[in-house]
Amino acid sequence: MSEAQKTQTSPEKSVSLLYIIALASFTLGTSVVMFCLVQALQATLRPLNVSTTTVGVLTAMISMSMIWVTPYASWKSDRIWWNRFGRRKPLVLVMGPILVTSLLTLPHCHSLWLITPVTFVLTVGLASLMGLITMAIGDSIPDKQRPLATGMWQFTANGLATFLMSRYVLGLMDPGRHRIGFGGCAISIDGAGHWPYTIACGIFVVTASIFVLVFRENYVPPRSEEKFRPFSYSREIVQVREHLLIYLVLFFQPMFVLVGSWYFLKLATETLGMTKAQYGHANSWGGIMVMASCIPLGILFNRVRLRRGFTIAACLIAIVPITYGLFFMRTEAGMAFYFAAQQFAFAIFRLNFIPYITEYTTPRSVGTIFGVTNAVNGIVRFTMVPLFGLLVDLTGKDYRLPLWGGYMAVIICVVCLAMMRPPENVRHLIDADA
Repeated sequence: MSEAQKTQTSPEKSVSLLYIIALASFTLGTSVVMFCLVQALQATLRPLNVSTTTVGVLTAMISMSMIWVTPYASWKSDRIWWNRFGRRKPLVLVMGPILVTSLLTLPHCHSLWLITPVTFVLTVGLASLMGLITMAIGDSIPDKQRPLATGMWQFTANGLATFLMSRYVLGLMDPGRHRIGFGGCAISIDGAGHWPYTIACGIFVVTASIFVLVFRENYVPPRSEEKFRPFSYSREIVQVREHLLIYLVLFFQPMFVLVGSWYFLKLATETLGMTKAQYGHANSWGGIMVMASCIPLGILFNRVRLRRGFTIAACLIAIVPITYGLFFMRTEAGMAFYFAAQQFAFAIFRLNFIPYITEYTTPRSVGTIFGVTNAVNGIVRFTMVPLFGLLVDLTGKDYRLPLWGGYMAVIICVVCLAMMRPPENVRHLIDADA
C-alpha cells in the first residue's frame, strides 16, 4: 500500500471545536483583504474617473493572480517540509509580509500608474494564501467534522468579514466624522480612504499569527526533487473525470454569486442613489445570513451526508436572488434581501461541495487539487468581470447585466454534478501510482 493510501486509511481522531474556530479565523484575515480588493478599491478608483472596464480589470486582478499563483503555491506546498513549520505555514511566513506592505501602500497611491503595480503585488500575496484553508482542513480535520469546519470557515470568511467590513468599515471612506464601536466604547474618527485597508491589515496580522501558532499537520515526506512540468501536473490534477467536472462547476458557480453582484456598489451609488454606507449596510445582510445559518447548517450536514444532493439544491436556490436582483430590487432593503438570499444559497453550496471535493483527493494531492479549484474560480472572475464591465459600458450603465449569466451557470452546474460518480467508486484510481 502506498504512503498516501496508508495516511488516508488511518483512523481519524476528532479535533476540538476551539481548534476548528482558531483554524477558520485565518479566513477572516484573507477575506477582509479580498473585500478591499473588490469593494474598497472601486471607491479608491472613483476620483480618477476611470471606465467601468478599467475598474473591472483592476478589481479582477486578484482573479488573474489566482490563475497562476495559487496553483503553483499549492503544488509547491504539497512537496516541502520545513522542519517545525511543515508544509503550510511557510506560505504565511513568506507571503504575509508582502501582502501587508502592499495593502498599507495601496490607499496612498493617487494615480493609475501607481495603483496598478501595487494592486498586482497585493494580489500575488493574497492569491498564494487563497487555497490555504482548504488544504489545512484536508490536512488536519477528519472527514466527519469537515462540514462543521467548512461552516466555521464560511461564518468567518463570508459572514463575519462581510458584516464587519460592509456595516462598519466601508462607510469610513465617506467624508465627515464617524463613530465606530459600541456604546461607551465607541470612538469618533475622520473619514478617510485608507481606513478599510488599515483595518484589514490589522485583522490579517492577528489571524495569520493565530494560524501559525495553532495549525498542526501530520508529516508527509517532502518531494523537493520533483520539478514543475506541465504534462505531469496535468495528469495529477485530472486523474478521473470527476476532477474535470469539479473544475467546471467551480468555473460557472461564481457567475451566480460573486460575478453577478460585482458592480452592485456602482449600481447602489450611481443608479439607486445610495451612499457607500447605505450600500455597506445592505451588503452586510449577506454576512448576517451566513453567520446565522452556517453553524446550524454545518451541524446538520455533519449528520446528513447528502453532499451532492445539497449542492444541487443550492444551485437551484440561487435562482431566487438572481431573479429578484434582475427584476424587483429597487431599494436598500431590497438589496439587503438579495445579498441575504444569495449568501444562503452560497453557504449551502460551500458547506457541501468543498468536503465533497476532498473525497476525490488524497493527502498526497489535496493541496494541488485545491490549488486548481481556486485557479478555476479566478479564471471566470478575471474573464467575466472585465467582459461584463465592457458590456455595462456599451449598454448604458446597466449594472444588473452580469446577473443574466447566473441562469446559464445554474444549469451547467446541475448537469455537471449529476454526472459525477460517487467518490467511493473512483477513489482507488486517485494517486494509484503514489
